[in-house]
Amino acid sequence: LNGGKIDTLANVPSLGFVRVAPLPGGRALLACTREPSQGGAIFAIALPGGVAHELFRGTQAEYSETGHLLYVTEAGVLMAAPFDPKRLAVTGPSVALSETGPTAPAVNGLGLSKDGAVLYGIGASRENELAWVTREGVAQSVDTATHGGIGFPALSPDGTRLAFTWDRSLWIRDFTRRTNFKLVTDFANYVAWTSDGQSVSYYTADSARYRLWMKRADGSAQAKPLFPDRGIVESAWTHDGKSLLFRTTASPGAVGAGDIYVVRASADTTPTPLLNSKYTEAEPALSPDGRWLAYISDESGRPEVYVVPFPNAGAARWNVSTRGGTEPQW
Repeated sequence: LNGGKIDTLANVPSLGFVRVAPLPGGRALLACTREPSQGGAIFAIALPGGVAHELFRGTQAEYSETGHLLYVTEAGVLMAAPFDPKRLAVTGPSVALSETGPTAPAVNGLGLSKDGAVLYGIGASRENELAWVTREGVAQSVDTATHGGIGFPALSPDGTRLAFTWDRSLWIRDFTRRTNFKLVTDFANYVAWTSDGQSVSYYTADSARYRLWMKRADGSAQAKPLFPDRGIVESAWTHDGKSLLFRTTASPGAVGAGDIYVVRASADTTPTPLLNSKYTEAEPALSPDGRWLAYISDESGRPEVYVVPFPNAGAARWNVSTRGGTEPQW
């Protein structure tokens, strides 16, 4: 307060802390971040040293003297989980404290009293819906019965089906039959189709880590984990189906919080880094001919879209967006 030396408590590259509060005992911090793709994460940061432990995906969190961690998910649901501030560990399952479902109002503010009373604000219902939009801006609804809380739409290679998340689950829309069916009941994100249109890959997140899964799109087989030893957020398949691109959350030995790798899908090989730096590289998107890779990076201080040759990503690079950009599509 009188102009003394500033000490760095924690420094997680490429993650901007937007809410920070001390945990009981003063030996750890509770912090929230925002990623370039606009996702949020909640961390417990041990002191001294600043080692960050990700606890949940979410946008805000508070510790209650009742021994619970209250947090708001990316879907806007207020949750509570038993939490040990000494071990920085979640000790039991989370339970919902606010309304859930596609039309439930989103929680957008959170406060706690010392006796455990919770004060939170709610916003309007998330009434987004699926629609076809022409280049002239004319929109036509895909399914008027499906609206609110929809995310991560992904068209199958032949254009006959759509994978999307809704009501905290992964759904498949069959345009021919005009039907929807629930493929995955877990809260799935970043859905991607395999090149043959037979399966989809997606990631789930829990208190332990991110996990990448693949499941047949007709639901005829159980989901199987891909690279369970790595924390993977998003994936993209090459058009010949021979390789898989994925983005890590915090690669072992890497400086940045997210890097993009490629690996042969049919062989037990070591993933090869395509883009790894002290910045976050995310949202890989391959061109239709498979020669170019679009992605975002926050190296300029905000997310921008870049394009590099594939697979020789180091040969050249072009900056596509100039005033910020995310979610590139070809």
